[in-house]
Amino acid sequence: NKRVLGISGPDGERRWLSVTTLTIGNAATHHFVVSIDDVTAICTADAEHETALRDAEQALEQARAYQNALNSAALIAVIDRHGRFVDANAPFCQLSGFEREELVGRHYLSLQAEETPRTLAWSILRTLRRGLVWRGQLCEVSKVGQQYWADTSIVPLRNRSGRIAQFLIVRTDITAGRRAEMLLAEAIDAVPDGFVIFDDQDKLAVCNSAYRNGYPETAPIVTPGVSFEEILRYGLAHGQYPNAGPSE
Repeated sequence: NKRVLGISGPDGERRWLSVTTLTIGNAATHHFVVSIDDVTAICTADAEHETALRDAEQALEQARAYQNALNSAALIAVIDRHGRFVDANAPFCQLSGFEREELVGRHYLSLQAEETPRTLAWSILRTLRRGLVWRGQLCEVSKVGQQYWADTSIVPLRNRSGRIAQFLIVRTDITAGRRAEMLLAEAIDAVPDGFVIFDDQDKLAVCNSAYRNGYPETAPIVTPGVSFEEILRYGLAHGQYPNAGPSE
């Protein structure tokens, strides 16, 4: 007969004992041999193992929940070190118009729109080769030839030796917003008079062609993000304001 008993010592510490009882002779003599072993370390290790196992199972369930939530909300794909797709989730495939089997093995640059600057592709490549995360907006073309825009992050994935093995692409579809911006820009550009908006930091937010044509000497510098002061100084330096007084 063998049992494990838990007892508390004078110091209040919980200890576990394995008690084995062995009957000797016949039942009339009532002789017993009792063996007691301290198995506290084993029981503690088992308890810690069970706790760690439960924690690991809970963490795995949470990870699965996060993965399911991310898969349903974000467009996710994985490419190898050569830039070829090795996997893609359903939302990613839906936006691109390709089936997963069609994407696997295809180079990710094959999706980019023709007007995408080659310098952008090289910038992405240089960033990733340095082991850094690249973030930006990409314009691509679906299988049926329609353009779409995606806010994109590309994250290097390292193997056990620390070398970059793959890249994770996480993106969101911003096509509707970009098309709305383009429609607004076209409407503003169609205004016959000069139209310009500066933000609260006096930086150019938007302007139309009529505004640029009205100030041809400053046109080369009139781009979103340039400050009003920079435009004035550039214009003074290039003769845009011939009647202006001396400038500092």
